[in-house]
Amino acid sequence: MQKAVKVVGEWRAVQSGRVIPSGNLELNDGFLGLSSYPDAAAAGTTQTNANSLDQPFVVCTSAAARAGLRLPSYSGIGAETVVFNRSGNPILIYLLPGGQIEGLGTNAGFSLGNTASGRFVRVSSDLSGGQWYVMS
Repeated sequence: MQKAVKVVGEWRAVQSGRVIPSGNLELNDGFLGLSSYPDAAAAGTTQTNANSLDQPFVVCTSAAARAGLRLPSYSGIGAETVVFNRSGNPILIYLLPGGQIEGLGTNAGFSLGNTASGRFVRVSSDLSGGQWYVMS
């Protein structure tokens, strides 16, 4: 029988020579658990004032219509962030300046409806904020 391994507190990963802080990591019976932001609030109405995220799994529970969340800044190619919108309103998902989600255009927000979920994946670094696709 395998035992669970749990690292609680801050742990760090190195990406392209940078140290990246993160949350809790848990390995239990072969399943890897990552930290989450279970009660996020979308804020702002533009890319620059949207609530900035730093977790790979996010549940947005509070938002005015068209308020925003900005995906993590440390994301390399292959990085994923999953957002569940349970706020009661549609929200906008943004990247760092220079990024693009699907074919929406540089710096445009991706509209995520109430009760919808999106898995955002960075597929290239062609743009300064990267090219991202979403699986819903």
